[in-house]
Amino acid sequence: PLQGMEDGLRAVSNAMRLSELADALSQRTDEEILLPRYAVRSSDEVALDEAAAKAELDASGIAVPRSVVVTPDQTSGLDELNFPVAVKALSAGLAHKSELGAVVLRLGTPEEAWQAVRTMAKKLKHAAPELSIRNFLVEEMVMDGVGELLVGIRRVDSMGLALTIGMGGTEAELLRDTATILLPASRATIAEALRSLKLFLLLDGWRGRPKGDVEAAVDTIQRFAQFAISNEERFVEAEINPLIVRPQGQSAVAVDAVMRLVRHR
Repeated sequence: PLQGMEDGLRAVSNAMRLSELADALSQRTDEEILLPRYAVRSSDEVALDEAAAKAELDASGIAVPRSVVVTPDQTSGLDELNFPVAVKALSAGLAHKSELGAVVLRLGTPEEAWQAVRTMAKKLKHAAPELSIRNFLVEEMVMDGVGELLVGIRRVDSMGLALTIGMGGTEAELLRDTATILLPASRATIAEALRSLKLFLLLDGWRGRPKGDVEAAVDTIQRFAQFAISNEERFVEAEINPLIVRPQGQSAVAVDAVMRLVRHR
């Protein structure tokens, strides 16, 4: 019996959705449906700074900008970069760099980059003395991006790894345009999640905008997911924000990343 119109319609809707999900699951492989089981002790976790996180991504085949790590007194390697560049303070304790003035963009020469490092070091010594920041990341900027994505993976108790895809950048928390799926997932499932975003059309040539390299974005997300699965014994969580999607055929680049892994024993 339908005990109330609202409850009854909700029950019918849920029954229809259950049938749709059953049909979708029947088309997937066992590898997508069977979730791995593993446990990590939180006391062994360690947060990586941006340079270390990007090194992990680079080793997994994910494109990251070319960069060098410098100090206020040692800036060798700046001449080898293509400008403009960004300067970022390196610390695992820096969650939002822009709010503390720990990132400067569009620096056009090695001299400007060096001066930005020195100025930032002095500023952070007073603004965040507890972090004791000495190292700074200087990296080439991606100037031809069509759009930005947020891609995060985290461990969910009793469920395994959850992959979240959303429109990224500094407005990610405001937009809240995301889709979440459990890993492992096929490339087709990842692509479906990406295309389900409300603002996906901005990457797909909306009203004359250049089309982004969506295929490269899906490839990158798939590699990111495989990185988490392959490192299941030490993986806790990681996020790329933003993943800059360049014009069609030009790739996608992870320009910022945070990561927590289990410390090697």
